[in-house]
Amino acid sequence: MPAMPPALADLRGFRGRIDYVAHRDGTPPAQSVAGTLFVDDRRWSLDERASAYALHADSEGAALGTDGGVASIGDVFESDGLANAWAAALGVLATAPIVPTGHGAWTSGAGLRAYVDASGARIIGIADASGRNQVSFALDGWTSAGMLAVPQRVLRLRAGLPDAAYSIAGYVVTPASAAGDRLGARAHGRSIGDPLAPGMMVLPLGALAEPGRPMSLGIAALVALLIAALSWVAWTRRDALVLALCRRMARDPRGWKRAGTSLFVGPDGALVLDGIRYRVGPHFYNRATLVQCSALFIRVSAPAVPHAVILARRFRPIDLGIRAHQARRASHGFTLIETLIATALFAAILLLGVYPALAALARADALAQERAAAVVIAANALADEEVANAYGAGAPATGTATTTIDGLTLTVTVTPSSTRFVSDVDILVAGAGGNAVAHLVTVLGPPLAPPPHSSGGPPGA
Repeated sequence: MPAMPPALADLRGFRGRIDYVAHRDGTPPAQSVAGTLFVDDRRWSLDERASAYALHADSEGAALGTDGGVASIGDVFESDGLANAWAAALGVLATAPIVPTGHGAWTSGAGLRAYVDASGARIIGIADASGRNQVSFALDGWTSAGMLAVPQRVLRLRAGLPDAAYSIAGYVVTPASAAGDRLGARAHGRSIGDPLAPGMMVLPLGALAEPGRPMSLGIAALVALLIAALSWVAWTRRDALVLALCRRMARDPRGWKRAGTSLFVGPDGALVLDGIRYRVGPHFYNRATLVQCSALFIRVSAPAVPHAVILARRFRPIDLGIRAHQARRASHGFTLIETLIATALFAAILLLGVYPALAALARADALAQERAAAVVIAANALADEEVANAYGAGAPATGTATTTIDGLTLTVTVTPSSTRFVSDVDILVAGAGGNAVAHLVTVLGPPLAPPPHSSGGPPGA
Protein backbone atom coordinates (compact mmCIF):
# COMPACT_ATOMS: atom_id res chain seq x y z
CA MET A 1 0.00 0.00 0.00
CA PRO A 2 1.45 3.44 -0.88
CA ALA A 3 2.30 5.90 1.86
CA MET A 4 -0.51 8.19 2.96
CA PRO A 5 -0.16 11.77 1.61
CA PRO A 6 0.72 14.45 4.21
CA ALA A 7 -2.62 16.22 3.71
CA LEU A 8 -4.61 13.11 4.66
CA ALA A 9 -2.20 12.23 7.47
CA ASP A 10 -2.80 15.66 9.04
CA LEU A 11 -6.59 15.17 8.90
CA ARG A 12 -6.46 11.66 10.34
CA GLY A 13 -4.25 12.84 13.18
CA PHE A 14 -6.50 15.77 14.15
CA ARG A 15 -8.49 15.58 17.38
CA GLY A 16 -10.22 18.68 18.67
CA ARG A 17 -12.63 21.41 17.67
CA ILE A 18 -12.89 23.75 14.67
CA ASP A 19 -15.09 26.87 14.55
CA TYR A 20 -15.71 28.86 11.37
CA VAL A 21 -18.05 31.34 9.69
CA ALA A 22 -19.30 30.75 6.11
CA HIS A 23 -21.69 32.36 3.68
CA ARG A 24 -22.94 31.43 0.25
CA ASP A 25 -21.66 33.52 -2.64
CA GLY A 26 -24.32 35.73 -4.16
CA THR A 27 -26.19 36.30 -0.87
CA PRO A 28 -25.89 39.27 1.51
CA PRO A 29 -22.92 38.93 3.88
CA ALA A 30 -25.27 39.21 6.85
CA GLN A 31 -26.75 35.78 5.99
CA SER A 32 -23.78 33.92 7.46
CA VAL A 33 -23.53 30.37 8.77
CA ALA A 34 -21.70 29.58 12.02
CA GLY A 35 -20.18 26.11 12.09
CA THR A 36 -18.57 23.94 14.78
CA LEU A 37 -16.86 20.58 14.27
CA PHE A 38 -15.86 18.17 17.05
CA VAL A 39 -13.59 15.17 16.37
CA ASP A 40 -12.40 12.53 18.83
CA ASP A 41 -10.93 9.05 18.45
CA ARG A 42 -14.18 7.33 17.47
CA ARG A 43 -16.80 9.86 16.42
CA TRP A 44 -17.31 13.31 14.97
CA SER A 45 -20.06 15.90 15.19
CA LEU A 46 -20.79 18.93 12.96
CA ASP A 47 -23.28 21.76 13.64
CA GLU A 48 -24.01 24.63 11.25
CA ARG A 49 -26.43 27.33 12.34
CA ALA A 50 -27.99 30.03 10.15
CA SER A 51 -30.92 32.38 10.62
CA ALA A 52 -33.35 30.07 8.79
CA TYR A 53 -32.09 26.58 9.65
CA ALA A 54 -29.76 24.47 11.76
CA LEU A 55 -27.88 21.45 10.41
CA HIS A 56 -26.52 18.65 12.61
CA ALA A 57 -24.42 15.74 11.31
CA ASP A 58 -22.37 13.06 13.02
CA SER A 59 -21.10 9.53 12.52
CA GLU A 60 -24.63 8.08 12.73
CA GLY A 61 -26.59 10.41 10.43
CA ALA A 62 -27.75 13.98 9.84
CA ALA A 63 -30.81 16.13 10.44
CA LEU A 64 -31.97 19.57 9.27
CA GLY A 65 -34.07 21.73 11.59
CA THR A 66 -36.27 24.65 10.47
CA ASP A 67 -39.26 26.51 11.85
CA GLY A 68 -41.48 23.75 10.48
CA GLY A 69 -39.70 20.94 12.36
CA VAL A 70 -36.76 18.55 12.03
CA ALA A 71 -36.14 16.38 8.96
CA SER A 72 -33.75 13.43 8.80
CA ILE A 73 -31.11 13.46 6.03
CA GLY A 74 -29.76 10.27 4.55
CA ASP A 75 -26.50 11.79 3.23
CA VAL A 76 -25.22 15.09 4.62
CA PHE A 77 -23.06 15.75 1.53
CA GLU A 78 -26.16 15.82 -0.71
CA SER A 79 -27.88 18.41 1.50
CA ASP A 80 -28.17 21.97 0.18
CA GLY A 81 -27.84 23.24 3.76
CA LEU A 82 -24.22 22.07 4.12
CA ALA A 83 -21.90 25.08 3.70
CA ASN A 84 -18.45 23.73 4.59
CA ALA A 85 -18.23 20.25 3.09
CA TRP A 86 -14.53 20.12 4.00
CA ALA A 87 -15.40 20.11 7.71
CA ALA A 88 -17.75 17.13 7.30
CA ALA A 89 -15.13 15.37 5.17
CA LEU A 90 -12.54 15.94 7.90
CA GLY A 91 -14.79 14.19 10.41
CA VAL A 92 -15.31 11.22 8.10
CA LEU A 93 -11.66 10.88 7.06
CA ALA A 94 -10.42 11.25 10.65
CA THR A 95 -12.62 8.48 12.09
CA ALA A 96 -13.14 5.99 9.22
CA PRO A 97 -10.47 3.78 7.59
CA ILE A 98 -9.29 4.94 4.16
CA VAL A 99 -7.63 3.04 1.31
CA PRO A 100 -5.98 4.22 -1.93
CA THR A 101 -8.06 3.81 -5.09
CA GLY A 102 -5.53 5.04 -7.67
CA HIS A 103 -4.75 8.32 -9.48
CA GLY A 104 -4.35 10.32 -6.27
CA ALA A 105 -7.70 9.22 -4.81
CA TRP A 106 -8.31 7.77 -1.34
CA THR A 107 -11.71 6.34 -0.33
CA SER A 108 -13.05 5.96 3.19
CA GLY A 109 -15.22 3.14 4.46
CA ALA A 110 -18.17 5.57 4.50
CA GLY A 111 -17.94 6.03 0.71
CA LEU A 112 -16.25 9.47 0.76
CA ARG A 113 -13.45 9.90 -1.79
CA ALA A 114 -10.66 12.49 -1.38
CA TYR A 115 -8.39 13.63 -4.21
CA VAL A 116 -4.88 15.01 -3.45
CA ASP A 117 -2.46 16.85 -5.71
CA ALA A 118 0.74 15.33 -7.07
CA SER A 119 2.78 16.40 -4.03
CA GLY A 120 0.21 15.16 -1.53
CA ALA A 121 0.27 18.48 0.34
CA ARG A 122 -3.24 19.64 -0.59
CA ILE A 123 -6.68 18.07 -0.97
CA ILE A 124 -7.99 19.44 -4.25
CA GLY A 125 -11.46 17.91 -4.07
CA ILE A 126 -13.82 15.43 -2.44
CA ALA A 127 -16.62 13.33 -3.92
CA ASP A 128 -19.53 11.40 -2.42
CA ALA A 129 -18.92 8.03 -4.05
CA SER A 130 -21.89 6.41 -2.27
CA GLY A 131 -24.44 9.10 -3.21
CA ARG A 132 -26.90 8.90 -6.05
CA ASN A 133 -26.71 12.54 -7.19
CA GLN A 134 -22.99 12.55 -8.13
CA VAL A 135 -22.14 15.33 -5.67
CA SER A 136 -18.53 16.51 -5.50
CA PHE A 137 -16.72 19.51 -4.04
CA ALA A 138 -13.72 21.53 -5.24
CA LEU A 139 -11.53 23.15 -2.55
CA ASP A 140 -9.39 26.24 -3.07
CA GLY A 141 -7.95 29.27 -1.29
CA TRP A 142 -5.91 27.26 1.23
CA THR A 143 -4.52 28.96 4.31
CA SER A 144 -3.15 27.92 7.69
CA ALA A 145 -5.18 27.92 10.90
CA GLY A 146 -3.28 26.56 13.85
CA MET A 147 -2.00 23.09 13.03
CA LEU A 148 -4.19 22.55 9.95
CA ALA A 149 -4.37 23.78 6.37
CA VAL A 150 -7.96 24.95 5.79
CA PRO A 151 -9.79 25.99 2.56
CA GLN A 152 -11.48 29.35 2.18
CA ARG A 153 -13.46 28.47 -0.96
CA VAL A 154 -15.77 25.46 -1.46
CA LEU A 155 -17.54 24.83 -4.79
CA ARG A 156 -20.31 22.21 -4.87
CA LEU A 157 -20.94 20.36 -8.15
CA ARG A 158 -23.82 18.09 -9.06
CA ALA A 159 -23.22 15.72 -11.96
CA GLY A 160 -20.16 17.79 -12.87
CA LEU A 161 -22.02 21.13 -13.04
CA PRO A 162 -21.45 23.98 -10.53
CA ASP A 163 -24.33 24.19 -8.06
CA ALA A 164 -23.24 26.56 -5.27
CA ALA A 165 -20.09 28.30 -4.01
CA TYR A 166 -19.26 29.16 -0.39
CA SER A 167 -16.67 31.41 1.24
CA ILE A 168 -15.37 30.34 4.65
CA ALA A 169 -13.48 32.61 7.05
CA GLY A 170 -12.79 33.01 10.75
CA TYR A 171 -11.32 29.56 11.34
CA VAL A 172 -10.50 28.81 15.01
CA VAL A 173 -8.75 25.44 15.50
CA THR A 174 -8.62 24.08 19.07
CA PRO A 175 -6.70 20.80 19.51
CA ALA A 176 -8.02 18.25 21.96
CA SER A 177 -5.10 18.82 24.33
CA ALA A 178 -6.04 22.52 24.61
CA ALA A 179 -9.78 21.94 24.85
CA GLY A 180 -9.40 19.66 27.90
CA ASP A 181 -12.15 17.47 29.26
CA ARG A 182 -14.87 19.79 27.91
CA LEU A 183 -14.28 18.52 24.37
CA GLY A 184 -15.45 15.01 25.12
CA ALA A 185 -18.44 16.31 27.09
CA ARG A 186 -19.68 18.60 24.29
CA ALA A 187 -18.58 16.56 21.26
CA HIS A 188 -21.71 14.41 21.22
CA GLY A 189 -24.08 16.28 23.50
CA ARG A 190 -25.16 18.97 21.03
CA SER A 191 -28.44 19.01 19.23
CA ILE A 192 -30.15 21.13 16.63
CA GLY A 193 -31.04 24.54 17.96
CA ASP A 194 -28.28 24.77 20.61
CA PRO A 195 -26.90 28.28 21.07
CA LEU A 196 -23.43 29.21 20.00
CA ALA A 197 -20.53 28.15 22.13
CA PRO A 198 -19.68 30.65 24.92
CA GLY A 199 -17.32 33.36 23.79
CA MET A 200 -17.95 32.79 20.07
CA MET A 201 -19.35 35.80 18.19
CA VAL A 202 -20.59 35.60 14.59
CA LEU A 203 -19.77 38.92 12.92
CA PRO A 204 -21.25 39.62 9.46
CA LEU A 205 -18.55 39.93 6.86
CA GLY A 206 -19.77 43.37 5.76
CA ALA A 207 -20.25 44.86 9.23
CA LEU A 208 -16.97 46.75 9.15
CA ALA A 209 -17.67 48.37 5.77
CA GLU A 210 -21.42 48.90 5.74
CA PRO A 211 -22.48 51.56 3.17
CA GLY A 212 -23.69 54.77 4.73
CA ARG A 213 -21.69 54.32 7.99
CA PRO A 214 -18.41 56.24 7.56
CA MET A 215 -15.51 55.45 9.85
CA SER A 216 -15.00 58.07 12.54
CA LEU A 217 -11.88 60.18 12.64
CA GLY A 218 -10.69 58.59 15.88
CA ILE A 219 -10.91 55.05 14.51
CA ALA A 220 -9.13 56.14 11.34
CA ALA A 221 -6.32 57.66 13.41
CA LEU A 222 -5.99 54.44 15.44
CA VAL A 223 -5.85 52.35 12.28
CA ALA A 224 -3.20 54.64 10.79
CA LEU A 225 -1.18 54.46 14.01
CA LEU A 226 -1.45 50.67 14.04
CA ILE A 227 -0.30 50.43 10.42
CA ALA A 228 2.65 52.74 11.15
CA ALA A 229 3.64 50.66 14.20
CA LEU A 230 3.44 47.40 12.25
CA SER A 231 5.47 48.91 9.41
CA TRP A 232 8.16 50.08 11.86
CA VAL A 233 8.33 46.65 13.51
CA ALA A 234 8.48 44.92 10.11
CA TRP A 235 11.30 47.21 8.96
CA THR A 236 13.38 46.77 12.11
CA ARG A 237 12.89 43.00 12.05
CA ARG A 238 13.21 42.56 8.28
CA ASP A 239 16.19 40.21 8.56
CA ALA A 240 14.31 37.89 10.91
CA LEU A 241 11.21 37.97 8.68
CA VAL A 242 13.26 37.13 5.57
CA LEU A 243 15.00 34.30 7.45
CA ALA A 244 11.66 32.90 8.63
CA LEU A 245 10.32 33.06 5.06
CA CYS A 246 13.40 31.27 3.75
CA ARG A 247 13.03 28.52 6.35
CA ARG A 248 9.39 28.06 5.45
CA MET A 249 10.21 27.79 1.75
CA ALA A 250 12.93 25.26 2.54
CA ARG A 251 10.25 22.96 4.00
CA ASP A 252 8.05 23.30 0.93
CA PRO A 253 7.20 19.69 -0.11
CA ARG A 254 6.51 20.70 -3.72
CA GLY A 255 10.19 21.33 -4.44
CA TRP A 256 11.72 23.60 -7.06
CA LYS A 257 11.09 22.76 -10.70
CA ARG A 258 13.79 24.96 -12.23
CA ALA A 259 17.07 23.72 -13.70
CA GLY A 260 20.06 24.43 -11.47
CA THR A 261 23.73 25.37 -11.72
CA SER A 262 26.50 23.27 -10.18
CA LEU A 263 28.74 25.40 -7.92
CA PHE A 264 31.43 24.46 -5.41
CA VAL A 265 31.35 25.73 -1.83
CA GLY A 266 34.72 26.69 -0.42
CA PRO A 267 36.09 25.68 2.97
CA ASP A 268 34.81 28.96 4.42
CA GLY A 269 31.19 27.95 3.65
CA ALA A 270 30.67 30.55 0.90
CA LEU A 271 29.75 30.19 -2.76
CA VAL A 272 29.90 32.80 -5.51
CA LEU A 273 26.88 33.28 -7.79
CA ASP A 274 26.86 36.10 -10.35
CA GLY A 275 29.84 37.64 -8.59
CA ILE A 276 28.10 37.77 -5.19
CA ARG A 277 29.11 35.67 -2.19
CA TYR A 278 26.53 33.71 -0.20
CA ARG A 279 27.10 32.02 3.15
CA VAL A 280 25.41 28.60 3.07
CA GLY A 281 26.54 27.07 6.38
CA PRO A 282 28.91 24.34 7.53
CA HIS A 283 26.91 21.45 6.01
CA PHE A 284 28.10 22.40 2.51
CA TYR A 285 31.82 22.91 3.23
CA ASN A 286 33.99 21.61 0.36
CA ARG A 287 31.00 20.17 -1.52
CA ALA A 288 29.66 20.48 -5.04
CA THR A 289 26.15 21.92 -4.73
CA LEU A 290 23.17 22.45 -7.02
CA VAL A 291 22.00 26.09 -6.99
CA GLN A 292 18.49 26.86 -8.28
CA CYS A 293 17.32 30.45 -8.70
CA SER A 294 13.97 32.16 -8.67
CA ALA A 295 13.11 35.84 -8.95
CA LEU A 296 13.82 36.57 -5.27
CA PHE A 297 15.46 33.45 -3.77
CA ILE A 298 18.14 30.83 -4.39
CA ARG A 299 18.01 27.20 -3.25
CA VAL A 300 21.22 25.34 -2.41
CA SER A 301 21.23 21.53 -2.13
CA ALA A 302 23.71 18.67 -2.29
CA PRO A 303 23.23 14.88 -2.62
CA ALA A 304 25.03 14.16 0.68
CA VAL A 305 23.16 16.83 2.68
CA PRO A 306 19.70 15.78 3.92
CA HIS A 307 18.18 19.25 3.67
CA ALA A 308 18.30 22.29 1.39
CA VAL A 309 18.97 25.94 2.24
CA ILE A 310 16.88 28.84 0.89
CA LEU A 311 18.53 32.27 0.82
CA ALA A 312 17.29 35.68 -0.26
CA ARG A 313 18.75 36.56 -3.62
CA ARG A 314 21.05 39.58 -3.70
CA PHE A 315 21.24 42.18 -6.45
CA ARG A 316 23.60 44.96 -7.34
CA PRO A 317 23.65 47.82 -9.89
CA ILE A 318 24.51 46.66 -13.38
CA ASP A 319 27.23 49.28 -13.77
CA LEU A 320 29.37 47.78 -10.98
CA GLY A 321 31.97 45.07 -11.45
CA ILE A 322 32.64 45.78 -15.16
CA ARG A 323 36.26 45.43 -16.01
CA ALA A 324 38.15 48.16 -17.84
CA HIS A 325 38.63 46.28 -21.12
CA GLN A 326 34.93 45.30 -21.08
CA ALA A 327 33.96 48.95 -20.63
CA ARG A 328 36.21 50.04 -23.53
CA ARG A 329 34.74 47.31 -25.74
CA ALA A 330 31.19 48.33 -24.84
CA SER A 331 31.90 51.94 -25.78
CA HIS A 332 32.62 50.95 -29.40
CA GLY A 333 29.05 49.68 -29.94
CA PHE A 334 27.93 46.38 -31.45
CA THR A 335 30.12 44.27 -33.68
CA LEU A 336 29.01 43.18 -37.15
CA ILE A 337 28.22 39.65 -35.96
CA GLU A 338 26.12 40.97 -33.07
CA THR A 339 24.22 43.25 -35.46
CA LEU A 340 23.53 40.39 -37.89
CA ILE A 341 22.31 38.13 -35.07
CA ALA A 342 20.00 40.85 -33.72
CA THR A 343 18.59 41.51 -37.18
CA ALA A 344 17.99 37.80 -37.78
CA LEU A 345 16.19 37.46 -34.44
CA PHE A 346 14.00 40.48 -35.21
CA ALA A 347 13.12 39.09 -38.64
CA ALA A 348 12.34 35.67 -37.17
CA ILE A 349 10.00 37.23 -34.61
CA LEU A 350 8.18 39.13 -37.37
CA LEU A 351 7.89 36.10 -39.65
CA LEU A 352 6.97 33.51 -37.00
CA GLY A 353 4.93 35.59 -34.58
CA VAL A 354 3.61 38.89 -35.87
CA TYR A 355 2.63 38.00 -39.43
CA PRO A 356 0.68 34.82 -38.56
CA ALA A 357 -1.17 36.72 -35.85
CA LEU A 358 -2.11 39.50 -38.28
CA ALA A 359 -3.24 36.94 -40.86
CA ALA A 360 -5.41 35.16 -38.29
CA LEU A 361 -7.00 38.44 -37.19
CA ALA A 362 -7.66 39.44 -40.80
CA ARG A 363 -9.40 36.12 -41.48
CA ALA A 364 -11.42 36.14 -38.28
CA ASP A 365 -14.14 38.45 -39.63
CA ALA A 366 -14.59 36.32 -42.76
CA LEU A 367 -14.88 33.15 -40.68
CA ALA A 368 -17.44 34.79 -38.41
CA GLN A 369 -19.55 35.92 -41.38
CA GLU A 370 -19.37 32.47 -42.94
CA ARG A 371 -20.43 30.89 -39.67
CA ALA A 372 -23.39 33.27 -39.26
CA ALA A 373 -24.55 32.62 -42.84
CA ALA A 374 -24.27 28.84 -42.33
CA VAL A 375 -26.39 29.00 -39.17
CA VAL A 376 -29.10 30.95 -41.02
CA ILE A 377 -29.09 28.45 -43.92
CA ALA A 378 -29.35 25.48 -41.53
CA ALA A 379 -32.21 27.13 -39.62
CA ASN A 380 -34.11 27.84 -42.86
CA ALA A 381 -33.63 24.25 -44.07
CA LEU A 382 -34.99 22.92 -40.77
CA ALA A 383 -37.98 25.24 -41.01
CA ASP A 384 -38.69 23.98 -44.54
CA GLU A 385 -38.61 20.37 -43.39
CA GLU A 386 -40.91 21.09 -40.45
CA VAL A 387 -43.44 22.88 -42.66
CA ALA A 388 -43.38 20.07 -45.23
CA ASN A 389 -44.01 17.54 -42.46
CA ALA A 390 -46.67 19.54 -40.63
CA TYR A 391 -49.81 18.05 -42.23
CA GLY A 392 -48.52 14.96 -44.03
CA ALA A 393 -50.54 11.79 -44.40
CA GLY A 394 -47.77 9.46 -43.24
CA ALA A 395 -44.05 9.30 -42.68
CA PRO A 396 -42.12 12.14 -44.36
CA ALA A 397 -40.18 11.48 -47.54
CA THR A 398 -36.69 10.15 -46.95
CA GLY A 399 -33.49 10.76 -48.89
CA THR A 400 -30.67 13.22 -49.35
CA ALA A 401 -30.83 16.62 -51.05
CA THR A 402 -27.83 18.87 -51.76
CA THR A 403 -28.05 22.58 -52.58
CA THR A 404 -25.46 25.33 -53.04
CA ILE A 405 -26.34 28.69 -51.48
CA ASP A 406 -23.95 31.69 -51.50
CA GLY A 407 -20.92 29.45 -51.91
CA LEU A 408 -21.98 27.11 -49.08
CA THR A 409 -23.13 23.54 -49.69
CA LEU A 410 -26.33 22.50 -47.88
CA THR A 411 -26.96 18.78 -47.46
CA VAL A 412 -30.26 17.62 -45.94
CA THR A 413 -30.60 13.91 -45.10
CA VAL A 414 -33.91 12.43 -43.87
CA THR A 415 -33.86 8.82 -42.66
CA PRO A 416 -36.63 6.78 -41.02
CA SER A 417 -36.38 6.34 -37.28
CA SER A 418 -37.18 3.26 -35.24
CA THR A 419 -40.43 4.93 -34.13
CA ARG A 420 -43.32 4.96 -36.52
CA PHE A 421 -43.96 8.25 -38.31
CA VAL A 422 -40.74 9.71 -36.82
CA SER A 423 -37.73 10.56 -38.98
CA ASP A 424 -34.14 11.62 -38.22
CA VAL A 425 -33.02 14.84 -39.91
CA ASP A 426 -29.34 15.65 -40.48
CA ILE A 427 -28.56 19.13 -41.85
CA LEU A 428 -24.94 19.88 -42.78
CA VAL A 429 -23.60 23.18 -44.15
CA ALA A 430 -20.07 22.91 -45.59
CA GLY A 431 -17.71 25.64 -46.74
CA ALA A 432 -15.82 25.98 -49.98
CA GLY A 433 -13.09 23.62 -48.79
CA GLY A 434 -15.54 20.94 -47.70
CA ASN A 435 -15.14 21.67 -43.98
CA ALA A 436 -18.28 21.58 -41.85
CA VAL A 437 -19.36 25.08 -40.80
CA ALA A 438 -22.75 24.25 -39.22
CA HIS A 439 -24.21 20.86 -38.36
CA LEU A 440 -27.73 20.27 -37.05
CA VAL A 441 -29.23 16.90 -36.04
CA THR A 442 -32.85 16.61 -34.90
CA VAL A 443 -36.03 14.54 -35.43
CA LEU A 444 -39.40 15.12 -37.11
CA GLY A 445 -42.32 13.87 -35.07
CA PRO A 446 -45.54 12.31 -36.33
CA PRO A 447 -47.43 14.63 -38.70
CA LEU A 448 -50.47 16.42 -37.36
CA ALA A 449 -53.93 15.40 -38.49
CA PRO A 450 -55.48 17.84 -40.97
CA PRO A 451 -57.98 20.25 -39.46
CA PRO A 452 -61.63 19.16 -39.94
CA HIS A 453 -63.48 20.40 -43.01
CA SER A 454 -60.22 21.30 -44.76
CA SER A 455 -58.50 20.22 -47.93
CA GLY A 456 -55.63 18.62 -45.96
CA GLY A 457 -53.21 21.54 -46.08
CA PRO A 458 -52.39 24.16 -43.51
CA PRO A 459 -55.32 26.38 -42.50
CA GLY A 460 -55.64 29.62 -44.38
CA ALA A 461 -55.23 33.09 -42.92
